[in-house]
Amino acid sequence: SRRPSSTTGTALTTGALASLAVYAKSAAMRWSGPESRRALLIGRGAELVAALIVLLMGGALLAGYGLSRAGA
Repeated sequence: SRRPSSTTGTALTTGALASLAVYAKSAAMRWSGPESRRALLIGRGAELVAALIVLLMGGALLAGYGLSRAGA
């Protein structure tokens, strides 16, 4: 039997996170109204935090890959 590759897991995780982000944004807009300045600031702040988390996770994965190649 074939095991799913890490690529499959990455694709599923990325798709789930993207879906969650779209749902969260639409829910926030319904909750606060489309012209709310507060909602805009909170949304931009959340996007920035999410981007930093993705950047840090990517850097950690890249560093781990580099360390595993150096030890091989």
